[in-house]
Amino acid sequence: MIEFTKDNTTIEDCEIWDDCTGMDCYLSTWFDTFEKFGIKVDNRDHMSIDCYLVCFFDGYDLDLKVDYVIKNLYNGFETYETYEPNENEKSVLREMLEDFIQHECGKSIKQCLQEEKKHDKT
Repeated sequence: MIEFTKDNTTIEDCEIWDDCTGMDCYLSTWFDTFEKFGIKVDNRDHMSIDCYLVCFFDGYDLDLKVDYVIKNLYNGFETYETYEPNENEKSVLREMLEDFIQHECGKSIKQCLQEEKKHDKT
């Protein structure tokens, strides 16, 4: 089974939730996402899959999942699904996210969210 790794996935952009408890990040992937998510279609010419890393604090721990959108570009139909990464993938994605946020904000994920929450209150 294909896994999310640093070699086949990058985080492109993140958006913090309005309540500052988590964020959604666009994932660029360089593997067959149809195969990864077990999607069987006869013709992929007019189809695409967008992946989003969803991270949120569940109590004190950062939890991760991957939401993906299957798009039919021909008729505009979209299907939203969720994938629960295995522990290895979660570890890799968490590390990638920490690196991305550190590079963008100069802080940890939790610090970035806390600072954004303080900023929103003022």
